[in-house]
Amino acid sequence: MESVATARAAKRTAVLVVHGMGSQRPLETVRGIVDAVWLKGSDAEGGRPRIWTHPEKSGVDDIDLPVVTTNRLSGSPHRQIDFHELYWAHLMSETRAVAVLLWLFELARMGPRLKPSIAPLYWVALIFLSALVLSISLVTVQAVVEFSALIADATTWPLLSKDLHSLLYVFFVAIGVTALLAFLAALWKGAVRLAAIVSLIVAVFVGGFILTRVYDEAAHKVVMLSLPTVLAAGVIRATMGRWGLAGLIIVVGLSCLAALQAGLTLGWDALGYGHGPWSIFSFWSTIAAFYLIALYLVLYAVFLQPYLGDAARYFRNSPGNVAVRREIRRQAVRTLQDLHVSGKYDRIIVVAHSLGTVVAYDMLRSYYSRIKDALPDPALLGKELDDIDHGGLPKFAARASGRELVRRISRIVADTTEKSSSDKIESGDSKMRAWLVTDFVTLGSPLTHAPYLMCRGKNEEQLRIDFDRRVADREFPTCPPRLLDGDCRLTFANPNTGRRQFHHGGLFALTRWTNLYFPASQLLWGDGIGGELGALFGDTSGSNIADVPVYTNKMQHDTFFAHVRYWDDLGSKNPPPHIEALRNAIDLADVGAADTL
Repeated sequence: MESVATARAAKRTAVLVVHGMGSQRPLETVRGIVDAVWLKGSDAEGGRPRIWTHPEKSGVDDIDLPVVTTNRLSGSPHRQIDFHELYWAHLMSETRAVAVLLWLFELARMGPRLKPSIAPLYWVALIFLSALVLSISLVTVQAVVEFSALIADATTWPLLSKDLHSLLYVFFVAIGVTALLAFLAALWKGAVRLAAIVSLIVAVFVGGFILTRVYDEAAHKVVMLSLPTVLAAGVIRATMGRWGLAGLIIVVGLSCLAALQAGLTLGWDALGYGHGPWSIFSFWSTIAAFYLIALYLVLYAVFLQPYLGDAARYFRNSPGNVAVRREIRRQAVRTLQDLHVSGKYDRIIVVAHSLGTVVAYDMLRSYYSRIKDALPDPALLGKELDDIDHGGLPKFAARASGRELVRRISRIVADTTEKSSSDKIESGDSKMRAWLVTDFVTLGSPLTHAPYLMCRGKNEEQLRIDFDRRVADREFPTCPPRLLDGDCRLTFANPNTGRRQFHHGGLFALTRWTNLYFPASQLLWGDGIGGELGALFGDTSGSNIADVPVYTNKMQHDTFFAHVRYWDDLGSKNPPPHIEALRNAIDLADVGAADTL
């Protein structure tokens, strides 16, 4: 139990930074945030902002994740800031290549309609994935045909060479397809459907291969030429659905246009039997296939595995990912709990970037649900709670009142701690807890694609229905909390006791949510990962989330791949607009700057 002196000691502000996806190093994101909002932008005591680092004083000291402490802010109350990091990248170190690819296939099945700003990026990715599957199909068929032909030519039984060729072709295709499907069966629920489609295609074309070999050489050539494309179509239909077939049609169409242009430029012989696009005997298609496969391997090593690999494991709730998701959330909730019970803080600011915003969102809703029944009696919180509870306040008045409620909760719990230290404890006081998270600041949040990433369904309508169901079940808390089943924003009347109690969906009536994003445009300019959140995570009558579009310059020109620029001042002497917005959103001095955005 805390001492009276500890309870009365000057409190600090904790800033909990949650890094995003990628091979992040410890404190890499924290130091960027500290540099942007403190070292280059704070009103420090004496006019000289400084920082010190020291190990966390809880459990086993971890020198890889020290706390960054500042000197005091100028003015009253001369407050110090402690920057902490929730580090989880080490838990994502074993993402498998096939897991990333299957997750991309699942996203492709959903189509581009949910988020118009990412439609160009979606189509580029869809076309590339379709071309990749077609390339793998072409190379695989070529390998099987060439290998079986070599064995047939090497046999000492010339009379059986044609039959042996056909039999070996069937054998190697069957072995290859069986091995592939056996590997996928443990990773993907669609493996059975894929097995049925591929098996049907293989059976039809193997039968066609044997029959046309005997009766019609021309028909045999048609079968062989069309096999890679039809095989790819079956795989794409099973993995990416009709949107994937649309991508394949575009790939084949563009290839035919390129072949036609080659015929017009180089002569019509270029369009002959051996040069048709994506045919077994096309030299240029083979070269293109190897380039596309090599490009995917490079993209996987440079971007997909270190970045999207994290998202694939966190969003895709397959059995192989459940343990990782649970461990990340367990450590996140424990970190937030340690800050709450340390007794050093009366204000906690959570700043999260990219995939870290989803981790932080899960952390907040989990911890609030855990301690909601231990919050002070709503009857002690006065008019501010009543105003918020019934949803009558406008946006920024509600945000300001939420901040005041957190302040009041903190004081009540501190007073209770002092009473318990003086042996004046009353019934229920020993279990009282505070909720100290005043601000949730999200940077480039993929929550803007929440129906895509966090819900289940085969199309846009099903995904939105599932998202709305989760909101109605209070699985996904909104800002402000929605008025459901006759309950208020923060509280409900317990039918068993008749008393008002906090419900688990009310945390964003207390915590201000500020969302910064670079508007996306022209495929890779701005930030296609982040975006507005109010339309999804607001109430039906509006949103209390401060969605703030930011730019790196006052002319509001788009920045190439701005997703990693939220705390980068780009070497400017004067803070660019996005840095000013970040400082106001975090609002270390607690002067209400977050409510002016």
